[in-house]
Amino acid sequence: MDFVENISEHYDIILPVVNSCGFDVVEISSKNRLDGLYINIVLYSPNGISLSDCSKVHRTIQGRLAAHTGNREVFIEVSSPGVNRNLKSANEFSVFKEKTVKLLFGNSTEWGFYKIKEADKEGVLLEPVKKDNDSLQNSDEIKIQYSEIRKAKLES
Repeated sequence: MDFVENISEHYDIILPVVNSCGFDVVEISSKNRLDGLYINIVLYSPNGISLSDCSKVHRTIQGRLAAHTGNREVFIEVSSPGVNRNLKSANEFSVFKEKTVKLLFGNSTEWGFYKIKEADKEGVLLEPVKKDNDSLQNSDEIKIQYSEIRKAKLES
């Protein structure tokens, strides 16, 4: 898993607006098409994201992006990450600090459950979490590099 930052050319315009509305950015992606610019924004808040939150961010960003892109048609989709989101890049670990994730490491075929304690550009500090009737072999926090993570998924 790679640590990805500022993957959209519009990141610097969108991020301050989203933050001023009280939300974190999970993902921003954009695609140029013949009929206009398509932007997808995924928001996060520990209190959840409502439809009115998405509408508020959409309305606030629409004018700024239209001014930034000139007369191009801009289509914006704003959504929440969902309860079982697949983490697509390592920078999402810092957004979901204190949340439980299930991880696959290297060639392992068994998911492990961990609480995200800290995350930076180099790696993530995890605390093992006991799930259902599983025995918890090691309860010590572990610091791992993102390159060791094969798959990561938020756990609801």
